[in-house]
Amino acid sequence: MSQAWATLSKACILFSICLIVSACNGSYTAFEDDADFDTDAKTLDIELENTEEVILAVLQAAFTTHYTSALYDFLDASDIPPSNDGPLYDPVTRLYSQTLDCRVDGVPSGDVTVSFSRPQGEEHKAGDRISLSFHDCERAGGISNGTFTGRYTKVKGLNNAFVGTDTETCLANLMDELDLNENHVIYVSGDDIKFREVADRLEADVVDYVFTEVNGSTVRTDLVLETHLIPKADKAILVNMLLDPPVNAVTSVDGDQIYSVEKLISTKHACQNYERTLNVTLNEFSTQSGDLKTVLNGSLTLFEAKDTPARINQEIINSNFKTRVEQGNLKQNFTMSNYRVQRALRFDNRSYSYLFQGLVNSPALGGTAEITNLGKLFGNFDDAYPSSGSLEIKGRGLERILLRVDQQNLELQIDVNGDSTGNGFSDFDARVDTRWADLYARDFQF
Repeated sequence: MSQAWATLSKACILFSICLIVSACNGSYTAFEDDADFDTDAKTLDIELENTEEVILAVLQAAFTTHYTSALYDFLDASDIPPSNDGPLYDPVTRLYSQTLDCRVDGVPSGDVTVSFSRPQGEEHKAGDRISLSFHDCERAGGISNGTFTGRYTKVKGLNNAFVGTDTETCLANLMDELDLNENHVIYVSGDDIKFREVADRLEADVVDYVFTEVNGSTVRTDLVLETHLIPKADKAILVNMLLDPPVNAVTSVDGDQIYSVEKLISTKHACQNYERTLNVTLNEFSTQSGDLKTVLNGSLTLFEAKDTPARINQEIINSNFKTRVEQGNLKQNFTMSNYRVQRALRFDNRSYSYLFQGLVNSPALGGTAEITNLGKLFGNFDDAYPSSGSLEIKGRGLERILLRVDQQNLELQIDVNGDSTGNGFSDFDARVDTRWADLYARDFQF
């Protein structure tokens, strides 16, 4: 079962978990429109003496809480590791339920009960439900407790079962989406398809890549195997069954490719793509990691998008909720308003990035601060802290703190009085150098 629980914890949530390097900036739409904030809402008075206290409080509330959380561990049945005891169906609630033992090195350590509308592999739809109840469940991020109840509000993409899809399933979903049938499907086999618009038709050349050696260099020639003519008035789907796909090829990634043609425009489809949005309510949804406990309460909107097996984007979108941070005898409460956080994960190089934006209010801050989206934090699954990037916190007026990360070293640039030169811009007045370990141990340098 320890191996099953390793699956449960997910390689992607090694929290130490998380993701993205710049290349991970996706084409997903949930983060495109930036929220506008009334500058009058920012009441935090930034002073040299409270800089490290402020940056630590914001990092714990905005970053660590989500970095260690089980928010995305179970969004559908495919996240549940296989076991001898399968889920039970309740005809009254119309939900499947399953309780899983959490194990550490084969030793039981708490459990989690998961309830869901759709068994693994079924097409998901708006209205589907998922709920989680953690009981001292030890996982990669720490020990989890509390409840999560969610309902799907939107599902998009050709991979609406979220388990990866093959060519046949993707084609069936695409035909349904475009309202076409088999009479509109053209099957070909080549290394690629090249489209050319000629007068009132689109010509699709199926090509084979032929490689030859010329004067010590490898030269590629595109040999046209066949050509298909698609009139402007016609719609078509072309399925290119690759000539020599790699072992375990994935459709639309390194395997078969699927295109649609309409009004002389060709579109290449990402068969592994999905986007899902859920409305979620959290009740004492917590993670204990060492002496640090982080707790989420309230309602929020979750978004997840996957384009290929190598990367995934996960977000909280424009949500208002409560966060509590407990460390030793210290307990701090935060109100997150219009809050957004994007986590992008890349599994091929085990990297992540975080992007934040929103208002954070707390007595621990002495007012309301704004986290801007001018920077990202980058790191690796195997490291305890981000290794690069930046985070900006704005206080009242033009006061602000800019955090810059260089491996284990942190640089805090501080503006305590806004525009001190009369040029209308913020001017940094001081700098503090510290380290991740010192900051989280509250060993402040100033």
